[in-house]
Amino acid sequence: MNLAAIDIGTNSTRLLIAGTKIIAENNVAVVPLVREMKITRLGKNLYNTKKINDENASLTIEVLKDYQKLLKSYNVSKYRTVGTRVLGRQQMQRSLCIGFLLKPA
Repeated sequence: MNLAAIDIGTNSTRLLIAGTKIIAENNVAVVPLVREMKITRLGKNLYNTKKINDENASLTIEVLKDYQKLLKSYNVSKYRTVGTRVLGRQQMQRSLCIGFLLKPA
């Protein structure tokens, strides 16, 4: 079974895909299969403008689409996405999620 984690950070967006491997009768090891990190700068100028830059939001969305393709190609059965404090504001979450959902893969 392959599992994954996506971390949408203030400066970068990361992906880890891991597989499980039986190493003994009752022991399972988690083995990293893919590690990706893209600089997306989601928090750039956030302190001054109080909003996510559209260009950086679009870049983050494109990176997430690439990660989505990797999840499919590695047959990931479960994944978890976490986000930085930048996404803590509901309006910012909504605009980034809507952009991701509306743009074709």
